[in-house]
Amino acid sequence: MRLRPDHRVPFTPTRLIIALLALALASTNARAQSFDASPLQAPAAVPADSLPPTWPAFRALLETTAPQQLSVARLTTLQQHLFALISADAKRRAAIGEPLLAAGDSGLGEMYAWAARLGVPGADLVAARLRGASGDSALGASLPASFGLRFDSLYTLVAEDDGWLVRFPHYFMIGPMLRQPARSGAVTTVAVLSTLFAPDSSSAAGAAPATIAIIAAQLPAPEMTSFWLERFGIPPFAVVDAPVPEAARAYRSRSEGDPVINELVVFALPRGTILFVYSGAEGPFEANRAHFVDLIESLRVRAE
Repeated sequence: MRLRPDHRVPFTPTRLIIALLALALASTNARAQSFDASPLQAPAAVPADSLPPTWPAFRALLETTAPQQLSVARLTTLQQHLFALISADAKRRAAIGEPLLAAGDSGLGEMYAWAARLGVPGADLVAARLRGASGDSALGASLPASFGLRFDSLYTLVAEDDGWLVRFPHYFMIGPMLRQPARSGAVTTVAVLSTLFAPDSSSAAGAAPATIAIIAAQLPAPEMTSFWLERFGIPPFAVVDAPVPEAARAYRSRSEGDPVINELVVFALPRGTILFVYSGAEGPFEANRAHFVDLIESLRVRAE
């Protein structure tokens, strides 16, 4: 991880994160990032949400669907179900030693083509890669102007106005991204990602991803941390060991009677502060935490 200025760089769960948000480098030579294999070894799980549990059956349903006519809630359900199937596919491939991504893989390419039609940012880039093409612009679902996105073997998400980037695997689902004033008064950049699905005994669906919110603003670390600890209901005394040595501080808590665990990791940057907030029920939280740590280790910061 590189929190010193990098001269090579000239960038609940989802419903809970989105609710909290409502309250409140165009190019890079970043080195290759390796992601821990252990989350891929956790059991595959698809939500019991009345949707078909296999890709052929789910594809048949999608073929009768007009995404532009769906409600936001229904569209979100379809997106998440599709990524549960993508998660299961990745775990199956890992278990038998198959490449997770290979040019010419029409089956997985079809999944990502449908994810693009359903409006998932970046899915078109993975579909193009599987067709043997390449690109570094976010087609399909539009992104805020301050973000850049490209895909090689991993996604690279760049917050151009803030001067930082992170990298993560294709089976992460990219969610809402925005840059606007928060209730703290500072212009705030937010990106929401979802991890692999894992068994979740706390919900009727029986499966869920963990969720990661990346939140950056030009504010001092104490001020920004205090504001977002309150938003996520994390007590300021819930300090834990930081998952990486470069972090300024880390917190973790679960409210009584709430299945969701929230972990907040603070980094002081040359310009302001960036927070990584990791949320999930106990099963998905533990199963995917290694990927959360990998994500924050991928952080690169632009030289001022």
